[in-house]
Amino acid sequence: MKSFPTTRPADDVCNQRLAKTLDALDAAESTIKTLQVAIETQNKLAEINDRLVAKKDEIIKSQNDLIKTYDKEKGITISLFFGLLKIRKR
Repeated sequence: MKSFPTTRPADDVCNQRLAKTLDALDAAESTIKTLQVAIETQNKLAEINDRLVAKKDEIIKSQNDLIKTYDKEKGITISLFFGLLKIRKR
């Protein structure tokens, strides 16, 4: 605690209260700075998450395009006579 020069007992009590208040203010400022750092970290993590989601969506879209391409290339196969004759239609 900080000490201030006193002249009367009432001043001593006031100075003690002022010192406690200033200590509480310092603690509150420290807490605020810690919370600000935590908020900045959360914001950075949210940005990284958004980029990952966008990349995942790109990958899913490209996979769907590949599936469509393979489905077009695969065509339809008709088997006759228990697999002895196969007809492929594209």
